[in-house]
Amino acid sequence: EFYSHFDAFKNRKVLFCDSRKTGYFEQGPLQPQVQLADLIHAFHPELLPDYKPVYYKLIP
Repeated sequence: EFYSHFDAFKNRKVLFCDSRKTGYFEQGPLQPQVQLADLIHAFHPELLPDYKPVYYKLIP
C-alpha cells in the first residue's frame, strides 16, 4: 500500500538491481560505463534503443 503512492510505482518505472544474479559488486566497479548505459537506457530508452541492460532493470 505504501508504495502505491509513488509515481514511479504507479507508472511501472521502478529500477531494480539483483546483485546476486548480476555480479554488481564484483564487476560493477570495474565497468562504470555499463552502469551508466543501464541508467541511460532506463531513463532515456530512445538514446540506446537496442541496448540490453546488465545490472539495472525495470520491474515488470
